[in-house]
Amino acid sequence: MTRAPSRPASDARRPSSRPSVNIDPVRVLREHWKAIAAGGVVGAVLGTMLNYGMGAVYPLYTGEAVFEIRNRILEGTDAVGQDYTQEEQVVRIANTEIGFMLSDRVLESVIAAPAFQQTSYGQLFLENGVPNYTDAIRELKEDLSASFARSSQLFVLRFMWTEKEDIAPVLNTVGETYMTLRVADENKRITSGNESMRTRSKAIETELNTIDEQIKSELRKAGIQSYDEDPQKGQRALEALLLRRAEVIQQIQLTQSRLEAARARKGGTGMGTEEEVREARRDAAVQALLVDRDRTQATYDAVRARFREGTPQEKEAKESLDKVEQQLKGRIAEQVQQNRFADEKRFDDELSAVKMTLTGLDREINETEKVLVDRAAVVTGIERLKREKEGKQQERQELEERIATNQLRADRADAQQILMRPAVEPREPTFPKLKITLPGGAALGVLAVVGVLVLREITEQRVRYPADIVGAGKILGVIPQRQDEVGGPTQPEWALWNHPNASFSEVMRQFSMEISRAWGTPGGGPPAKGVMFVSAGPSAGTTTMVTNFAAAAAHAARKVLIIDCNFRRPRMHELVGLPAETPGLGELLQGRITPEQAIRPAVPGIDVVCAGGPASRLPELLCTLHTVEVIEQLKTNYDVVVMDAPPLVVAGESLLLADRVGDRVVLVVNALTQEKGLVFRYANKLREAGAEVIGLVLNRPVEVQGGHMQRNLRTIAAYGSGSPAIQAAPTEATG
Repeated sequence: MTRAPSRPASDARRPSSRPSVNIDPVRVLREHWKAIAAGGVVGAVLGTMLNYGMGAVYPLYTGEAVFEIRNRILEGTDAVGQDYTQEEQVVRIANTEIGFMLSDRVLESVIAAPAFQQTSYGQLFLENGVPNYTDAIRELKEDLSASFARSSQLFVLRFMWTEKEDIAPVLNTVGETYMTLRVADENKRITSGNESMRTRSKAIETELNTIDEQIKSELRKAGIQSYDEDPQKGQRALEALLLRRAEVIQQIQLTQSRLEAARARKGGTGMGTEEEVREARRDAAVQALLVDRDRTQATYDAVRARFREGTPQEKEAKESLDKVEQQLKGRIAEQVQQNRFADEKRFDDELSAVKMTLTGLDREINETEKVLVDRAAVVTGIERLKREKEGKQQERQELEERIATNQLRADRADAQQILMRPAVEPREPTFPKLKITLPGGAALGVLAVVGVLVLREITEQRVRYPADIVGAGKILGVIPQRQDEVGGPTQPEWALWNHPNASFSEVMRQFSMEISRAWGTPGGGPPAKGVMFVSAGPSAGTTTMVTNFAAAAAHAARKVLIIDCNFRRPRMHELVGLPAETPGLGELLQGRITPEQAIRPAVPGIDVVCAGGPASRLPELLCTLHTVEVIEQLKTNYDVVVMDAPPLVVAGESLLLADRVGDRVVLVVNALTQEKGLVFRYANKLREAGAEVIGLVLNRPVEVQGGHMQRNLRTIAAYGSGSPAIQAAPTEATG
């Protein structure tokens, strides 16, 4: 059995198994800009109506009282307040003050104030002349708001109400009540603090007198004549002796380690360490040998310069040099040993002297400790009492200074940390405002229209644009609606043959070139001949693609055969002017005619095998292996064989044909009549069946006003007619 040429390996980039939502904002704007603009206009009109309607029915006025956090007066003697170094400090103070301002305590005082009760807002909470504190506090907390102004030392209290005459009285009553209570709390805190500090100062005075009596009693017991005599003098002397003893012990340990190291080195052999060799070189005898060695080396270098190596003169000079080197090494080794003996003797003498020093220090320390034993307890008690007295004196002085500073700070007029700027009556309502409602309504109108359009794009299941089938495979071409051109094609199936210069024909030519580029055989195998056009659903324009691709191949001097494999609704016989009963593929598969009898000429360079008569068009014939042999036999005499297959959704035999006889498969998609899910499903079915799908072609997509497709077509038409060309946008659709 003859098989089709080997297919190229599948593309490593697997197409998507399901359609994705692709929303092109530019395309949506071009297609629906009028609706979006209308939505903005309607929104602006509604915003204007809302502005005037709400302004007449329920206007809202807003006022604000500003509070300044002044620099801190920490001390009563400060000329100016201290700045806050971090904004977090100001934010913390502002939040604390706002919390106090909107507390129940402040608001209860506000509600009880006559200025508040005289407003129309305050009268809402009066019941028989008595305010309803619960409801009033709840409403005030809802209508009042406060916030901190960033990058400043201000916080603002705001009030919103429908009567503008009530704004300033309510805000100022709240602010003044807050300031009054705050000042009262501050003064109360200062007074209470000063009283506590005065009481403590008196108690400290009594404690100081008691400490003085205790010190005098201890001095008499210890026999100390002067109060100013330092009781710690002997203790410090003892500490100095102990410190000296620790240093001597450390010196003994160091000398002992050096003595042991010298003894260890004394028994060693060899030249010694680098340090010992350097020390030995300082000896006069060694220095003389070094000078002799240098002189002998210079003599040897002079002999070497005059005589070759191995001559008697060179050997004699070499022996003299070696002899001096041996004498030098021996003398250095001897001097190293002498130095080691000298080091041992020196370190031993030093160790004996240091030990004698330690013995003397121990004797002196014992004598000093005896003197201090009797006075230690008394001195410790006196020192403790003196420290206690000094601490209490310092505490009393600090208390007195703090009392004076607090009083001076309380008396200063600029010591208040918060300064209030009263509110004024607002001149215009806060809501509604035309500058907000008009653009806001327009924006909402635009957003509403855009939202509907986006929802439509998401829920739309039909194929409309090339982006809708991007994931199904490579898009080989986009065929627009046939344009009404003067002298243009009236029959789209043979547009490329009858009207090769028409813009519609040029689009078909570019699409055919894309197919030719995509169906090559990699790896040097036999070239593929057969290409099958199939669609997912009916009326996709498959036959139009078949005939125009065949015409493009024929124009390229290639011999082309068209095979009508659509047994359910064949059209090829109509396009070539033959009756429906013309024998064709059906009779050929049944063996009733020969291939030569089935082939009919269509146009120069193109032959056609029609589907056959109605009685022989049995779809089951296309599912046999004999079909493969027949079509492969037909391919032998042609360069290109183009097959027109029935839609996949109504004809299961198309999947078998795609796998068995179609070297390459092109899936034709018709916009607005086929759903995205159907296209993706059958694109994947073709690949699962083993067909080599080289790409898709989109027929009759939705054209957007001002889009690149229309510009390209106009450019093609103008260029073909000799008119000035219109600049076209290069796209995949039209090459």
